[in-house]
Amino acid sequence: MNVLILCAGKGERLRPITESIPKALVKIDGIPILKRHLDILEKIPEIENIIIPVWYLGKQINSYVLENITSSKNIYIFVEEPLQGSAGACLKTLAYAGEKTPLMVINADTYYIDMTFYMKLVELYHQMQKPTSLLALGIKETKKGVKGLAIVSEDRITVFCENPTFSIEGDTYLQNAGVMILNPETFHLLKKLQKKDKYDLGKDFLPEIVKKSHFEPCYTGDYIDIGEIASYCELQTMTYLKKLTWLIEEKIDLSSIFEILLSAKGTIWFVANGGSLSVAQHGALDLTKAAKKKAIAISEPGIITAYSNDISFERGIATYLWHMWKREDVVIILSTSGESENLLSIAKEAKKERITTVALTSKGSSLAKIAKVAVGFEEEDPKILEDLFQIALHQLTRMIQDANP
Repeated sequence: MNVLILCAGKGERLRPITESIPKALVKIDGIPILKRHLDILEKIPEIENIIIPVWYLGKQINSYVLENITSSKNIYIFVEEPLQGSAGACLKTLAYAGEKTPLMVINADTYYIDMTFYMKLVELYHQMQKPTSLLALGIKETKKGVKGLAIVSEDRITVFCENPTFSIEGDTYLQNAGVMILNPETFHLLKKLQKKDKYDLGKDFLPEIVKKSHFEPCYTGDYIDIGEIASYCELQTMTYLKKLTWLIEEKIDLSSIFEILLSAKGTIWFVANGGSLSVAQHGALDLTKAAKKKAIAISEPGIITAYSNDISFERGIATYLWHMWKREDVVIILSTSGESENLLSIAKEAKKERITTVALTSKGSSLAKIAKVAVGFEEEDPKILEDLFQIALHQLTRMIQDANP
């Protein structure tokens, strides 16, 4: 099987993001859209060739693939000049990959929440008993501006309309979800329907082909077309919030920290660097005000700079705390990396002095191994980690507050 990833468009609805970045390289959760497609296609053994037509900022896509993608597939990149439309790109692809094998066509700006859908689509295609093409359809709420409406009768797509003007019954409709597999028997019709100017799959090819060839629907899971700023923001927010449910999904146990803080008789010291220090200040305020615990965040610039300057950055705060803490105190250390030397020196000194240490950090870090009790999060993005720290501290405060008379 061959794959065509449509990447040549200008992405005008995604401006100003796409003024300097081609749509296929726009990042979602730090990963370019194109890479996400290529990563899952690499895992499908039936796929041999991947063809990527480029035009707008095409050199960026070419450079990115050459520098960042290692694949067992044959990847061909060609410049679509002038723009020929999605169906025109299919015809050009046949010249590269031949006409004897099926062609999967992917819109680069479609984001499937579960990318294993591609594997299911290929598997379903190979299970077909007769020459069949597949079109991925998603069920969406009815709204204005419907694109790619499909009507299905007896498991066959009987009508396809790119921009329907007729009314739709009910509250939902079946929408083109941005990927299809064309059976080789349809290639002659693809050529026959060719237009002299821009030749589009949704506008020109699909409305006619479903009348003449067996086209079967394949229903996707959740997906988002990242064609507009609104949908881009929706997807970024959704992926961000999904990571913030980590405490629930991974069944993070806060009970040990809760017991330590609930029974703490002394001062609860918070230490951190950078953005995590702001989270530490917030945590200390909440424990003091809401949970009625004595909590202090080491955040006074004079203290930090004086001890770091006169002693060392690595040992400064540890030395300050050595003069301040008592055996009944608790030290809470927040570190996204868990490898900061100034924080590790605090954990080591506290362990030596038998001061209880609690760490919120990344899983498997040096800090996680030294602290008496640690919650290690499987996340690399410091922004996500700091939000998880804040959620954990808010939850701990709520539980302590509720446990008090």
